Amino acid sequence: MTSVSSSMLAGFISTMLKLLSVISKCHRFILKSSAERYVS
Repeated sequence: MTSVSSSMLAGFISTMLKLLSVISKCHRFILKSSAERYVS
């Protein structure tokens, strides 16, 4: 692999990890709010 493609791959992976962390946070928040809605 060339350095350009490897750096692009590293940037893509870091972006995916950021997206995954944001999605998991939003998913947890949605689960919490829906659970509170069902309880009340």
